[in-house]
Amino acid sequence: MNIVDETRHFFGLDIGSTSIRVAQLAGSYSSGFKLQHFGYLPIDPTLLADDSPAGRHNLGSAIKTLVASANITTKHVALGLPSGRAFATVVEVPNATPEEIKKYMKYQIDSIVPTPMGDSETSWALLGESPNGPSKANVLVTSTTSKFAENKLDLLEDIGFNVIAFEPETIAMSRALAPYEITDARLIVDYGETATDIVVFYKDAPRLVRSAPMGLRNLIKVAATSLDIDEAQARQFLLKFGLAQDKLEGKIFNVINTTLDSFVHELQKTITFFRDTYPSVAMSGVIVSNYAESVPLMKEYIEMKLGVPTEMGNPWRKVAVPPDFQTALTPIATEFAVCLGLAERDNVIGPQLKVPAWAKMKKLTKAGAAVADKVDERLQSKVSDEGKDKR
Repeated sequence: MNIVDETRHFFGLDIGSTSIRVAQLAGSYSSGFKLQHFGYLPIDPTLLADDSPAGRHNLGSAIKTLVASANITTKHVALGLPSGRAFATVVEVPNATPEEIKKYMKYQIDSIVPTPMGDSETSWALLGESPNGPSKANVLVTSTTSKFAENKLDLLEDIGFNVIAFEPETIAMSRALAPYEITDARLIVDYGETATDIVVFYKDAPRLVRSAPMGLRNLIKVAATSLDIDEAQARQFLLKFGLAQDKLEGKIFNVINTTLDSFVHELQKTITFFRDTYPSVAMSGVIVSNYAESVPLMKEYIEMKLGVPTEMGNPWRKVAVPPDFQTALTPIATEFAVCLGLAERDNVIGPQLKVPAWAKMKKLTKAGAAVADKVDERLQSKVSDEGKDKR
């Protein structure tokens, strides 16, 4: 799953259900990231469903055209795996030396991954000590089917690209959205077109990872059917008026209310499970992204229902954006969490997700925000040593 490349020159590729996104960054966590190139291409959802030779050719052509139009010249790419095609979970194991944990995982991983090992591509990363205490450790396990991985490899190799890494979208988006400077746990929610990725992030690592098969399209279908309008109009109403009860006589909110409650119930179940698993860890906030930002009053609705402070996520928090890019990015900026998370991967340390605590926040509107003046050499050495263990 994790193919290590010797160069930092690669780009992130996020193939969504309604658009394709690419981004290439310069820099690193220690020096700060800067956006070099980006691209965005709306696509017909039927394009992804067409697995015929002609369909694959059309998708490949769309990706190749987008990369070229974004002026990306590197052939190395990190690819996001959609929730429906990837498995990701965090398991608790007895704490031991990295070598002992490696031996333990060798014999236990087949009982964790839901698909037969012979038909799967799997990977795992040691996250560190469990929040339950030093006797336990957390391990992130990811997998996808070999067939799906091979199909994507073939697709991208056929158009001249070299896949250096696969990564579940849940992990990529949490890397971009998580505020590393906090010490408590945060629920990160990426509300997409057809699915919602949910991660509880604590101490620089995901501690609970899941996905729910519900997204904006669920609301669109309910609104279209209940109000007897077409789906395009329902989408327009949702993105313009959102959950406002003083617009359109509150009709939109009234017909989607039950569906919204089911969605928030999934978030509440996640919070409850995490609190039961790690009773000593405070869950102090929720971060929402993607359509949870685009639909007016969605953030406020989630906050009211959960009773937990909720904020809009900023996938560009660690990326300096040149002024020339900001106008074009503004209407689509919230959709880049997965793509930027992929582009921020450190391919020297593979799937390791820990980030130095001194990594500073950067915002879209503050392209030149400064990073830490002084690097903590002890942390830098630790990350380097962990990378050597992984290799």
